[in-house]
Amino acid sequence: MFSRYLPLMFFTSLVSLGSALSSSADAAEKLAPGSYKIVNPVSGTWARNLPGGHQGPWLTTITMANYSRFSSVYQTWEVTAYEEGYKIINEGTRNSAFSLGQTNGQVDGFSDGFTKWYIEAAGGSGYRIHYPNKDLIWTVEHEELLGDIIVLEPSHGNDGQVFNFDQF
Repeated sequence: MFSRYLPLMFFTSLVSLGSALSSSADAAEKLAPGSYKIVNPVSGTWARNLPGGHQGPWLTTITMANYSRFSSVYQTWEVTAYEEGYKIINEGTRNSAFSLGQTNGQVDGFSDGFTKWYIEAAGGSGYRIHYPNKDLIWTVEHEELLGDIIVLEPSHGNDGQVFNFDQF
């Protein structure tokens, strides 16, 4: 009598195992909230946001800087869960990563508002940072006066669109 139910029990066990493996893989790809350096692994540069002065509100450019020997609070980012995405807040300035969601628009640090971001695994230890509901991704771009900055561009899979989140 028991042998009649054995195939059904085996199938149920396989489905349960597959579901458990799938959910653990999803959890491994999801970025855990915490304090991070946001690093472009190809250039070795870190996202930073410098203070805007004594009176706000402040809207200051997020630049990419090479600081391989030391770190500062202006290169440290607090990533917190928000709804189905994340808030990204600079620990030095307390400005939030902010954008109006326009193609080639800068991503700035803003003292009086924030943008909800989607952070999705890009393979290995890399992630892509997406503007919600648009095909716009954080992209490192060289700007003549400021050096490397972050802008939003459509996904094209280049190395300037992949970032590591290095935890302290």
